[in-house]
Amino acid sequence: MKKIISLIFILTFVFSTLVLSSCGKKNEGGMNDNMGNGTDGMNNLKLGVGVHSVTTEKSADGAKNGALDVTYTVAATVFGKDGKIVKCKLDAIETHANFSSSGKAITPSDFKSKQELGDSYVMSDDETKLKWYEQADAFAKMCEGKTVDEVKKLVTDGGKGTDAVIKAGCTITVSEFALAVEKSLKDAKDYTAANVGDVSLSLKVNANISDATDSANGKAELDGLFSAEAKNGNQSLAKVEKTDKASLTFDASGKISAKK
Repeated sequence: MKKIISLIFILTFVFSTLVLSSCGKKNEGGMNDNMGNGTDGMNNLKLGVGVHSVTTEKSADGAKNGALDVTYTVAATVFGKDGKIVKCKLDAIETHANFSSSGKAITPSDFKSKQELGDSYVMSDDETKLKWYEQADAFAKMCEGKTVDEVKKLVTDGGKGTDAVIKAGCTITVSEFALAVEKSLKDAKDYTAANVGDVSLSLKVNANISDATDSANGKAELDGLFSAEAKNGNQSLAKVEKTDKASLTFDASGKISAKK
């Protein structure tokens, strides 16, 4: 009888250990807890791309060219259960369309995003500070596991990050990041997958400028295409695109005459 009771106790202990171990494995992975598991093991996700733009316009004045300048800050964000972010990527691109005081278009160079520029985009001579892309990545990492409202709380009144953000190495202004993340939730595309997939972010902006004449205004225009995609290998799980257009017209003396 004692042997039977001992055997039952051992079997009960082993079964309990296996159950606890299995539960522990289900909770591993951090982000998976926020992905919204379906009954078939698939996850209900949303992929969004958010674009925040800041536009500056100025007429030409003597040797100083006129300009249509737009800086775009863009977020590619995957949302899971309860609206929590499970993946975030951030980038920005500075674009311009210039014209002279004689109303002539100035051909721009190709625009590259700050992530594409990498180490060549220098903000400071202080080598102890992280590069722009490293700071953007640090803030993006802090967004994961948070809702949009919680991300907005990472920004202080001056546009800088909280002490926790700065401690993570992100000392640049982060308010534009938070606005882009917030906008990425709007029109986000639903998709179902076993995992988030590899998320990519693309920023493409083209400048179109025409000369002004005595009888017709010139035109400066910036056309942006911003896309986010989640892929599993070669399989596309979801893709979202946003466009943006900024334009103005100027006369033969390089003065801004109208905009829309």
